[in-house]
Amino acid sequence: MSRRERRGRPVRQWAVRSVFALVALVALVAACGAPVVPPSPASSATASAPSATPSNEPAGAVAPTRICETVQMAGPAPLTCTAVIGQVLLAMGRDAGAVQAAWFRPGRPCPPNARCIAPPPGSAYVVVRVEGGAIGIFNVTFAGVELAIEAPAEPTFDIWPSSGEAIPPVGRPDVGPGAPPEVVGRDVVPLCGEERVGVLDGRAARSCFLGAVQDGRPAELVSRSVDVAGDPVVELYRYTGRGPVLVYRSLTPAGPGWVRSDCAIGPAFDDAAIFVVGECLATELT
Repeated sequence: MSRRERRGRPVRQWAVRSVFALVALVALVAACGAPVVPPSPASSATASAPSATPSNEPAGAVAPTRICETVQMAGPAPLTCTAVIGQVLLAMGRDAGAVQAAWFRPGRPCPPNARCIAPPPGSAYVVVRVEGGAIGIFNVTFAGVELAIEAPAEPTFDIWPSSGEAIPPVGRPDVGPGAPPEVVGRDVVPLCGEERVGVLDGRAARSCFLGAVQDGRPAELVSRSVDVAGDPVVELYRYTGRGPVLVYRSLTPAGPGWVRSDCAIGPAFDDAAIFVVGECLATELT
């Protein structure tokens, strides 16, 4: 089948294994307080068991990885990146279960070095990557107070390029006393490195981690700092190659007291920070 023949292919033809990812993301959007339209019975009538997760990772349904290039989309009723992705998945119906990652970007798709017209206000698009590597684009626009989602399109250029970041050796550094079993017994994945805020430059490690998420590869990053009282704080950024970015943060220098957050990630547009996480759903761990 030629590219021309495939370009108008409806989303319904994508392979689907389950709708658990959709259900999980809808729950996350609801928890964040964003408006969500419940899925119709037809879009959730059939579901198979979700793919297995590593033995020491949080159990349950796996929502798509969320990459966000902006915190909010401007418009009459601003929606978070997570909410916009959730609405796109709802529009996909059962096919949403095949989505492994979704990348929210403002504006309209424009090939590198191309001269493109300025997009209308309130424009953005969501790029979805499904099982098998297929890519689809959903242009979204605010129409009054409603979010309008256009029919999916197939990209004409490499809209989800490889990060070019190397895969580091595996590692599992000690994060200090009091860590919960989920952290202590976590599976070993490639270790991008450690940063010590204000002491050890973490730009290379942070670039490595963001690149791994973009590429859909497992990775881990440890960030160490001190709070205003001078107590040490550990943040463990973890990505298993699918699902959300997980951030484990110690609340006290010697446990118990850790929080796990299910987050979106995006570029920080800052040479030092490299990436930011946000739109998180936190769960306290003991």
